[in-house]
Amino acid sequence: MPDTYCRSCGVEMKAMALCIGCSKAILYACTRCEMFSDTKMHIHCLQLAIQE
Repeated sequence: MPDTYCRSCGVEMKAMALCIGCSKAILYACTRCEMFSDTKMHIHCLQLAIQE
């Protein structure tokens, strides 16, 4: 299953938090069982934030 589907119940997960650098989802939540995914960090975006 793709990462956008809940591993517990199989429902498509909703993006709950976006990366400040690239606006892609970094945290997903299941609308059925309220399970959260692991937070995904974008290394390139973090490096940009550190340099600024």
